[in-house]
Amino acid sequence: MDSAVVRLTPLDSPPLADEEVASFRRFVVGLFGFRRKQLIRGIRELTGLPAERVAAMLEQVGISKEKRPQELTSAQFLALHAVLRM
Repeated sequence: MDSAVVRLTPLDSPPLADEEVASFRRFVVGLFGFRRKQLIRGIRELTGLPAERVAAMLEQVGISKEKRPQELTSAQFLALHAVLRM
């Protein structure tokens, strides 16, 4: 039997303001509804934005449009959410 220790360190400040939490949650849950699709298509279907605009936003945050939601880190979700809110 193996053992492990997990150390959790609280962040100095939360990554999202309280008023952004609900929007971020809807965004992440919505994208995982399209988890078998590439990000560009999932975001298009979720937001109604044109493909060219979504591709530009993904490029802006350094995320490949061919990635799928389950391949993103939490930091990438936060960056993508921030750019989509603009």
